[in-house]
Amino acid sequence: MLTTIPPIFLLPALTSALALSEPFKPPDTNNHQHILSLNNQKSPLPHIPSFISLGDSYSAGIGTRPDLTSPSPPCRQGLGAYPYLLATSLLPSHTSHQWLSCTGATTLDLLSSLPPSPSTSQIDAFNTTPLVPTLATLSIAGNDLDFFSLLNACIFRFYGPFTPSTCNDTLQKVSDTLLSPKENAKLKLRIKLILLEILDKIPWEHHPTFFITVTGYARFFNENTTDCDDVSFGVWTSTSPSSSQAAAAKLTQDTRRKMNDFVLQANELISAVIDEVNASFSSAQPKVIFVDYDSLFDQHRFCEPGVAKEPDYERKETWFFLPGGGDVDQAGRTYSSSLYQPTKQQQEDDDDEEGVGYLDPDRCWEDALERGGDWGEKAVCLMAKAKREDPGLRLAEHYRHRCRGGQERGKAVWKGRMTNTNKPGDSMWLTPTYYGKTFHPRSAGHEAIRDKILQVWEEHGYLKT
Repeated sequence: MLTTIPPIFLLPALTSALALSEPFKPPDTNNHQHILSLNNQKSPLPHIPSFISLGDSYSAGIGTRPDLTSPSPPCRQGLGAYPYLLATSLLPSHTSHQWLSCTGATTLDLLSSLPPSPSTSQIDAFNTTPLVPTLATLSIAGNDLDFFSLLNACIFRFYGPFTPSTCNDTLQKVSDTLLSPKENAKLKLRIKLILLEILDKIPWEHHPTFFITVTGYARFFNENTTDCDDVSFGVWTSTSPSSSQAAAAKLTQDTRRKMNDFVLQANELISAVIDEVNASFSSAQPKVIFVDYDSLFDQHRFCEPGVAKEPDYERKETWFFLPGGGDVDQAGRTYSSSLYQPTKQQQEDDDDEEGVGYLDPDRCWEDALERGGDWGEKAVCLMAKAKREDPGLRLAEHYRHRCRGGQERGKAVWKGRMTNTNKPGDSMWLTPTYYGKTFHPRSAGHEAIRDKILQVWEEHGYLKT
């Protein structure tokens, strides 16, 4: 196994658990794979007999269209995701779409497994019979680059240390890793192997028109305004003034610019690998294309000029999720799965207890990793640990009650209530979509990604009749 980027969370007791070499374990193939059969519909696009979608939460569409039943709950697939939207756009009869994208996936979860090791590989899981896929879509690298650590240290502060330097220290460590020739080369090699393994499995020699579409990531913030310099998305306040100030990290212009630069560097890394792979083929059309949709998110990021407040749960023009926030599409339609309407007494109880004590801080991290390493599960686990270490921490007002709506099994996802049939830790399975979707595209963003993909395909002359 290739050595992966070292962990950067400063949790001495959890260092080994945070290592990115810990592979994601997808569910069994029956749950992990969703095949769509789209019949009897007309489409302006040519006939596509089959295609596959691979990757992480950005192509799983975590949190999108929560009003519709996900085809694969353990992978947090949402039916507002661009792979699903592409499948419903192509629309020829007998189209088969193998959708294996899974929240929490890293490059190691895509790479083909070598026998006799048990296969957890998305590449191993997709089928080439009876229909050979015409194309593949792929999103990957965000989890390898540890977006979670940046969001924790610079944005949400789920867990400390709560010091003024936490964000800058983490940004520097991640940047050093991304720019380190050694670590950079390792990640680029894994991405390159993924692309070559997909092409080899088709196999491309006998299907020369097969191609791979790789999507990047979008910057989260508008960095050209100072309106957000005193804003915090932090999840905690504290009865201790010094702790509260450190827990509430500010979205300064410098922090937003550095976070955005990190996303751009990630896109550049992915694009560079694609150029290397294409250079090894002599075909007139590239075998792999990179779709950079970042510019489409202009005016749809956090901290846009003129926004009266942040975090703004009501702003439909923002194309990224907030914790506990609803989904929205480009037509302005909103989608919410919140079924939880607490009574006045329940609200008072929630305000007093803050909910996190229901999780078992001693076991929740291992539980989260065992179920796949979803960063939403990691987030609520770290919050439970933070609350135990500092009982004075309180959930920030802008998140209070936002993250307690019923999502799965009709229960409150922030504060699961003890019953005779559950035990400490059970609510962990109910939490990840509410937190894990944070800073992922809403349905409106996925619609823009779909449109950009179709535009790039047209410009490159793919899918001609």
